[in-house]
Amino acid sequence: MPRQLLGAAHPSPEGLLFVGSWPAILHAERQAALHPPGSRRPRVAMALASASPPLGVIVISLNDLATPLNGLVVAILRSRLHFLASRGLMVVAWSGRKTGRPFSIPVGYQPHGDALIVLISKPSAKSWWKNFQSPWPAELQVRGEGRSAMGEVIPVGSPEFFEHCERTLQRLPWMGSQFGGFRYDRATGLDDEQRAILCEHVGAVRFEFLD
Repeated sequence: MPRQLLGAAHPSPEGLLFVGSWPAILHAERQAALHPPGSRRPRVAMALASASPPLGVIVISLNDLATPLNGLVVAILRSRLHFLASRGLMVVAWSGRKTGRPFSIPVGYQPHGDALIVLISKPSAKSWWKNFQSPWPAELQVRGEGRSAMGEVIPVGSPEFFEHCERTLQRLPWMGSQFGGFRYDRATGLDDEQRAILCEHVGAVRFEFLD
């Protein structure tokens, strides 16, 4: 089947849900929290959290949809309406190492102790994370609250790198399609081939709070 540039809509009792869109990500995050693995979940949540998409649903790269919406998502996350998106997304703001220019983008995150972890799909096509190859300050907007943090890239292939990838895939197995295009099985976990794919197609940044 030819790759389609527009996501297919999956009809559900809750209406049309576009696989790969910001609403789909946030819906899947919310359902994963409300219905942990092994529990009974609504059909639409099962479709999003399954290892492979249901028949007739075409999953496209989140990168195809996210970039044009970045400005809008940042504005929402910095507003009183942040609750619409801030459970799974935050704003990272920093000054460029070389230019000193201010930048800000919305990114998905997962809490881990006193830090927030950002996994980056297709890192070779992005440059923002390179500012954090060594510790670099950033301002985060997290659930409506501004926080100062220090960001640093997690070495690809390290135990910490695989730990965070696996935690994300355990919650959202369909993210394997975004992390190099493989099917993740919660029961067996990552195999050597999938680990190699992750090393090629995923990056990670750890943000530790300073305040």
